[in-house]
Amino acid sequence: MHSPNLRDNRVLWIVLGIVLSALTCVLAWPPLRELFRFGVLHGADLAFAAGIGLLVLIVLNAAKLKAPLARRLQPKTSRRPPRRTLTNDDERVLCF
Repeated sequence: MHSPNLRDNRVLWIVLGIVLSALTCVLAWPPLRELFRFGVLHGADLAFAAGIGLLVLIVLNAAKLKAPLARRLQPKTSRRPPRRTLTNDDERVLCF
């Protein structure tokens, strides 16, 4: 399984920066906050959002760590038929 390297994904970081900047402006500047009809965020609101985000991060990482462990505990079964060994009498041409 391929694991993407997030540090090398330049477009991701540009989009993330734009989105976070726009959301910060909307939440911090009262005219934009009123335009989008958002309320003022209090400390308890921010703590709740950060706590839920941390909980989701922990659950997803635990699931990610559990998956390889479950695969290792499963019995090894091969879906392929066993390979036939070639002898000197075989006149087959092997292409690799």
